[in-house]
Amino acid sequence: MIEKIVRQLFSENTVIHVKTSCFSVPEDRFLIISGNHGPRWIVPENPLYGLQVLQQWQPYGNLSRLKWKVLLLAYKLGVLGWVKGIRRIEIIDACSQNWSDYGLDNKTTALPVIYVGTPGSTRKAVAVIVFEKLMEGLVVKIPLEKKAGLNILNEASILLKLQEIKPDMAPKLLFINEDNGVTSQTIMYGRPSGRKFTSLHLDWLLRLLTKGVTTLTIHVDMLVKNINLVDSVSFIEKQFILDIANQLRDAHSLPLVCVHGDFVPWNIKFSGNELIVIDWEDGNELGLPLQDLVHFFVMQDYLFNSEIKFIKSFFKNKYVNIYMRKSGVDQDMLHKLLMYYLIDFWCKRINIGDTVFSGYLLKVIRVLQEG
Repeated sequence: MIEKIVRQLFSENTVIHVKTSCFSVPEDRFLIISGNHGPRWIVPENPLYGLQVLQQWQPYGNLSRLKWKVLLLAYKLGVLGWVKGIRRIEIIDACSQNWSDYGLDNKTTALPVIYVGTPGSTRKAVAVIVFEKLMEGLVVKIPLEKKAGLNILNEASILLKLQEIKPDMAPKLLFINEDNGVTSQTIMYGRPSGRKFTSLHLDWLLRLLTKGVTTLTIHVDMLVKNINLVDSVSFIEKQFILDIANQLRDAHSLPLVCVHGDFVPWNIKFSGNELIVIDWEDGNELGLPLQDLVHFFVMQDYLFNSEIKFIKSFFKNKYVNIYMRKSGVDQDMLHKLLMYYLIDFWCKRINIGDTVFSGYLLKVIRVLQEG
């Protein structure tokens, strides 16, 4: 997999050898930080390149955060290569790579800091190309699975659209290869965000409301078609979902929304008094209100809570009420939009074989329906 990433990232005429033998040129030396599912990071041995990127990333579990801080300290001190489990590799001529095809004018050496996504149908690698000590560079996205390529190209389409209508809300697309799904975009630095939903989050989401108009009925019609295509659940479960979905149709006008699709703390950074939001791969420029806001709460409830807790706090959240008022959503529509999100997300998780997450969503749907 490491060779696959390297050979897609570097230009075709660059001679690349990945090996675990002795090293020569210091800037060709890299370290592999592994996680539970194999390589997680591929970083330059020289921390003057990689540290600025790794400091942007923050685990949310207490133990994981502690381990990460220890790794960062070892990296800063130049001893990460001696830590147990860290592998050394050499990428020949990495230091002389010309990144101009991706949109970077590297008059001095620039090196990639590579993050490897979790296994699955949407797995990708994200390479941040940076200069020594400088908070400049770009981001290159590399698909490792077929669906990841489709997602990356979808993000490219969304970024191009946003550059026209809301240019300050997303990275700028710099390069796209539609044949292999590789793209590059501007890098957006900022402080890692916390898990709390704030007024800054609300203001950012409200800016995604457009002057266009849609209805829930239009979206439910498509949702029902997608549910009917699901063939990996029991007839009873499928019919239960279909019955609820068919009751969601509503012809009242709603504002059309440019939906981010994965509005979660790890895709959000703080820069001064503004939010920076990355990873638009699940974006939809013709979406419904409230979808990103619900996603922010649902994802954290699933990952960090042992039981369903978000529903009660969601309905009482003051920022949810402000969003409703400014987007013209009443209580009845709020319930329908929430249920639409849950069923749509259930359908998506089922389609990629994620039975655990789809099972959680089914439980939430049942709780909301009963209560």
